[in-house]
Amino acid sequence: MPPMDTNSNNMDGSLSRKCFEYYSERARGGAGLIIMEAVSVDFPYGKISARQINMKDSKVISDMHDLVEVVHSFGGKIIPQLHHGGFMAVPEYCNGEENISASDMSDPFPPARAMTVEEIQHVIEQFVAAAVNAQKAGFDGVEIHASHMYLLNQFISPLTNHRTDEYGGTMENRMRIVVEITKQIREKCGNRFLISVRLGVKDAVPGGIELKDGAIMAKMCEEAGADLINCTTGIYLTLEMMTEGQYQEEGARLYFAKAIKEAVSTAKIAIVGKLRTPEFCEQAIKNGDTDLVCIGRQLICDPFWAIKAEVGRENEIRACLNCDEGCLHQFYNLKSNVRCVLNPYVGFEDLYQESNVRATGIRKNIVIIGGGVAGMQAAITATRKGHSVTIVEKSDKLGGQMILASVPPHKEVLHTALEWFTGEVERLGIKVVYNVDATAEIVKGYAPDAVIVAVGAIPTRPPVDGVEKATVSWDILENPTLVPEKKNIVVIGGGVVGCEVAHMFVEKENHVTIIEMLPDICNGQEPLHKGCMEEALKAANANIQVNAMTLKVNDNSVEYKNAEGEIISADSDLTIVATGQKSMGADLVKKLRGLGIHTYSVGDATSVGNIRTATRSGFDIAESM
Repeated sequence: MPPMDTNSNNMDGSLSRKCFEYYSERARGGAGLIIMEAVSVDFPYGKISARQINMKDSKVISDMHDLVEVVHSFGGKIIPQLHHGGFMAVPEYCNGEENISASDMSDPFPPARAMTVEEIQHVIEQFVAAAVNAQKAGFDGVEIHASHMYLLNQFISPLTNHRTDEYGGTMENRMRIVVEITKQIREKCGNRFLISVRLGVKDAVPGGIELKDGAIMAKMCEEAGADLINCTTGIYLTLEMMTEGQYQEEGARLYFAKAIKEAVSTAKIAIVGKLRTPEFCEQAIKNGDTDLVCIGRQLICDPFWAIKAEVGRENEIRACLNCDEGCLHQFYNLKSNVRCVLNPYVGFEDLYQESNVRATGIRKNIVIIGGGVAGMQAAITATRKGHSVTIVEKSDKLGGQMILASVPPHKEVLHTALEWFTGEVERLGIKVVYNVDATAEIVKGYAPDAVIVAVGAIPTRPPVDGVEKATVSWDILENPTLVPEKKNIVVIGGGVVGCEVAHMFVEKENHVTIIEMLPDICNGQEPLHKGCMEEALKAANANIQVNAMTLKVNDNSVEYKNAEGEIISADSDLTIVATGQKSMGADLVKKLRGLGIHTYSVGDATSVGNIRTATRSGFDIAESM
């Protein structure tokens, strides 16, 4: 398990119960080596998140020792990642201190001043002292964070190191700080203490580190005493390289590991990135491309990936969507601790563990109306607690909007999530009644102790003259064969659904105009995939009109007012409406409550959201029963 910030520890830098249980669950799940999230070596300076662990203070040793013991009990190993943010540190987390770096920095990088040699020596000492504290806590080793444009990477990369002293210029000089830290940790902690270097072997930016440079750097780390080179790439200017999304293929970085493996003699090689399936990972090791695979977001999504793979239950793995909505988006945009779109236990392990579900004291007969993701999650949770559950679904299959969401380009991965949910419903023996449009009277006939309404939402049409001539986006998603080729298409609404439907059209060489009232498209989508979507639409020469208002839909055109106030008529062979949804089920909830039945609503039936809010609400309501 590679290091991924949970932002879940105590504000004073101590280990929280929440974080303790988070890692304990991954240890139970069979992770062989857990590389703990980045810990601060010079707390509070250099912090990149508000809740980073203070590895500088020996007071953390006792709590850390408890965590180490739990991981060891399950047969795993654990090491913390030693970290300093340099110019990537957030001043408000660092007592407002000016950021430091290898050289004076300004745009496009965050501002920072060059470190003196004395300050460099101080940072080296802090890395070593943190490693000593880790050893005292019983950790099996440490990882030195020298990638992703944090402080050590700022020294390594020619993009950010413009020094002319012994810590700048040649690769040997730029690597000196990493080499000295590695050597001194080895001297202080001995030979039976694992030293890993998270090495950025390629910057993916012109003028930066190339893979051939990364191979030389890896050899230097090995000669300094490193046992493991954990290969990675990308700087914050290339977010799509740092974190692969739904647009990249599995194992896109694997060739990095192979090149670095050929450059070293004794050090082992690990590779991170979009590694998801046991079959792919096993083959990569068998082929000699890498010694270890790092399973990151996938272990957030399913902590038991390793055990399920080991015992031949791969079909039960809850497959990561690579959507970044629950993990990275929660962290960077909402400043929350780690979450997962598909796994509602994530970030709440101090309250609930999937490995230790609390059984109900009173078995209830629960009826769930609607078999979308919120309804299925509620059914799964309630059944695991020991209730008798029936899902009443008005169509002939489970899935709801997730079926539609899997249709646009690069969204096919949602099929794997749908397969997990429907598979879990089957594995748990949950009763499903299909093709029934439930009324209050029908539901009452099941004699339920409680009802969960999960009927979702329906698309809306804006109050625009002639809008009835337009096709609703869901109709296209339900029948992709309706997508023509080389026609003029107008999409009213540039939210996530509107843009995903537009993407379907531009892939068939249609000329697409998107009309969006807000100043930006894809609002609310996490930054990586928002950027990828914008690039795809712009590359296809889509006509994106923001701050625009649709005025009238005609048979072969759409009239709108653009941002400058001009009235424009756009030719349209097909007009699509994607202007949002409205919740359903309020009337049904009211009627059921009027019959004296304990009734709750979840997912879009409560408030229109996304997959994460659906699984979250479905879980929370069912868990409370």
